[in-house]
Amino acid sequence: MTVHAFVNSTENAPRINMQTSNERNFPQLDSLDLRLIATAKRFPGENFSAWSTHLDVSSHTVARHYERLHRHGVLRIIGRTLPSFGGRMSWLIRMQNPSPYLRTVAADFSSLDFTRWVRLSTDRRELICGLVASERGLDQLLTAAHKKLPDSTISAHHLMKVWGQPGAVPYASAQLDKMDKDILAQLEVDGRVSNASLSRRLGADPTTISRRRKRLEDTNVLYYEADIDTRVYGDGNDANLWITMRPGKIDELGAYLKLRPEVSFVAATSGASQMVVHVALHAEGPHSPAKTVATEEGKTPETGGVGEDKVFSSMNLMEFVDGLTGWGIDHVEVVPMGTTMKRHQR
Repeated sequence: MTVHAFVNSTENAPRINMQTSNERNFPQLDSLDLRLIATAKRFPGENFSAWSTHLDVSSHTVARHYERLHRHGVLRIIGRTLPSFGGRMSWLIRMQNPSPYLRTVAADFSSLDFTRWVRLSTDRRELICGLVASERGLDQLLTAAHKKLPDSTISAHHLMKVWGQPGAVPYASAQLDKMDKDILAQLEVDGRVSNASLSRRLGADPTTISRRRKRLEDTNVLYYEADIDTRVYGDGNDANLWITMRPGKIDELGAYLKLRPEVSFVAATSGASQMVVHVALHAEGPHSPAKTVATEEGKTPETGGVGEDKVFSSMNLMEFVDGLTGWGIDHVEVVPMGTTMKRHQR
């Protein structure tokens, strides 16, 4: 298995200011904040009371810390359906160009309704964009990208399978009506919104909202994920891995990686690579946790709660990649990721 680390030197590249006002105001995180983020990542569908049991603190304390993290955009719970739900087509676009104007293209991509994720690599020479769009919409985006930076290398990768919550379905067992779709749209922005608040926003009876929401959950149309600001991991400590492998173990590897605490996204793709994986690892930085000692169950001996290690791994990227030996992998391209321009938007 070969490993290609896409970390081109930026010593002679044009410099641009990558720090936004929001980045400068990123809050300091204490140990409970970090443990709460870890808990939310493992148990996104649970309520504050359940989280408080994992963390061995009161529900009021959990709510106060979550609201602060949510207010600063560090952590939020979102309602999700599979990217392919209802026959939708989802894509990842890779655009490579050393020009400082790549950030301008990234900002343009971020303004489009059908883009979900827009990020730049650490060296600012690659733009990665996740979108849900028809082939026509994809073609429009690619044409615009070529016009803005015609000397770019651009590739579009269809996400043939995304490993979401186990059991999540690509189609509903019964047809969804406008009320169902409106509920899903609201939950995709804030998965912790109350049924009472949903009823006020949508002009429906709270009992109807509660019944509809539960049905969406019980039929595995709707599931929840923790949306975490990648700056929590520290600069350059999360990366996309583009994996080239032989047929036979792709589905098995995807299911395995989905369960790894370091992995936040894994999908089978079209193109030269068969799989893309987003990995977030431990960092020693101002917003990052100190290393923790965890038991086999992933609990810190001091509290009995969820350890920070379940969201922050102390291994480095090469150690993670080395651990993939035996899966029939021929090549791994490692692309450390930098600025997030847009994340998890409809």
